[in-house]
Amino acid sequence: MKNKSIWLIAVIFIAGLIFRLLFLDKAGGLSYDELVSFKQASQPNALSTLYYTLKTDVHMPLYQLFLHWWAKIFSLSDLSLRAFSAFCGLLTIIVGFYTGKELPPPRTGILCASLFAINSFFIYYSQEVRMYSLLILLASLTVLFTVKIKNNPENRWNYAALVLTCFALIHTYTIAFIYVIALIFTVLVYLCLQKQPLKHLRNAIFTLIILCVPVCLFLFINSAKYTNQINGYYCDWSSLFIVIQDMFTPVLESLANNPPHYMHLFFTTFSLSKLIFIILPVAAAFFGIYTALRKDKFSYAVIAPAAVFFIAEIIAFKFTNFKILPRYAAISMPAFLIVTAYGFSLISSAKRLNVIIPSIFIVLNLVYLLFSPYAAYKIPRDGFRPLANLINQSELHNSDFVLVWNRKEILDKYLDKKVNVISILKDFAYKSEVMAANEKQFNSLSIEKRKEILQPYFYQNNTPYNTLLLMNYIITNMQPGQKFIITTTANFNDFDKEKFKHLVENPEQYQAASLNDLLTIKSLTDIKEICSYNLKFIETKEESPYVITIYSK
Repeated sequence: MKNKSIWLIAVIFIAGLIFRLLFLDKAGGLSYDELVSFKQASQPNALSTLYYTLKTDVHMPLYQLFLHWWAKIFSLSDLSLRAFSAFCGLLTIIVGFYTGKELPPPRTGILCASLFAINSFFIYYSQEVRMYSLLILLASLTVLFTVKIKNNPENRWNYAALVLTCFALIHTYTIAFIYVIALIFTVLVYLCLQKQPLKHLRNAIFTLIILCVPVCLFLFINSAKYTNQINGYYCDWSSLFIVIQDMFTPVLESLANNPPHYMHLFFTTFSLSKLIFIILPVAAAFFGIYTALRKDKFSYAVIAPAAVFFIAEIIAFKFTNFKILPRYAAISMPAFLIVTAYGFSLISSAKRLNVIIPSIFIVLNLVYLLFSPYAAYKIPRDGFRPLANLINQSELHNSDFVLVWNRKEILDKYLDKKVNVISILKDFAYKSEVMAANEKQFNSLSIEKRKEILQPYFYQNNTPYNTLLLMNYIITNMQPGQKFIITTTANFNDFDKEKFKHLVENPEQYQAASLNDLLTIKSLTDIKEICSYNLKFIETKEESPYVITIYSK
């Protein structure tokens, strides 16, 4: 029996390994957010990485430091950078197994490892050059050490391990302190109810507070950086179901942004596929969680910190400009999955429900992963290697101008020349008179309200003075023959001023468009008009989904 279990664990681990390594090197290269991670990790040394991340990112720099050290050993290639996330994903499966082993029924460890190995959300972020795979690993470790404390409350090393993991979480994800506070409080309540000594926990709390003083001071001093965020993310109450869907089912949604009114769309386009691959896995998971909570009160201690974090996100969404996205809730997912697996192992054997319900959950997730073209590991990234290839083929020279529609770092990894990179969003859209004059007001308003205020601005054909001023400065200082290259995606490139005006006039189209897209299109059409009057058009090149338009002086 023991040999059979070892072979089963090996099969689970190998399956998890295969799902994380297949298509790891994405053809399109690194996407927008991934290139931000690359820029942070590619600094000359660890101190530079630390400084650059704290200056440019809203999150703490532990992931970037780990990625920096990993790249020093294995290189800064796309495959190497993605491999670090895959490595964290594999460690998460192991942690899931050992967490389950600490819970009573013998098969809980195998069930935990299985759910972690085939979880599509975990697989997707095991192939992403972002912090989420490390975040999931650390959150899984907090559950492991919580269970270990329950099983052996006298062992001080369990508390030390929990402190280090919480410290790492806070230095990976800025709002992880909510989860950590809820976790520590939960352990405290549990030990009090069990009438266990609190000496080790008191020492752990004191140590964690001392260790986190610097990050607390940093967050306090730079609080404006975290509250004055203009973003184009969409969020409504449907986003709550999207998080649940991504947590338990293989059909991933909202990997970039939440779709408007998802639940309405979900039910108006309901199909047999949605019933099988979304509704049934969610129902099975909820039954597992219900069983665990009913049969072992300790399950409440496992799930409570994750639930508190999720509730905190809901409150933040209701009363602030915070947006609920599945990746923002990643820290809560391991606890819910572990309790699900624990519940599966506690299901009554009557009518073989203890086999049927876990099998439904695992088989449906596995079938989708194996046969769906939209399986997590097959999902491409909108990488910027094709865009850089287009620009590199355009006889680019140093000091030419390249206009990008988002952050300037997107070309750093793949471009052959050192050029002047300008951002439509950062240098034009966000600095137009209407945006600059209303920045403080916008920070306190919802995206929908901002769009309502900006609609007359979008509708007008007038080019902002700040855009005219900056473009005039650039063109005046260009040398004869120097290039000005506008880079866009095909959907942005299709717009001219008249087409954009029609979009703004159409209530459905306007509501569906993100704020950042609207700002981008407005500035892009203004800049194109200026270029058509003041520069010589050379050519347009396309490589899906990118388009570049080349002008010269």
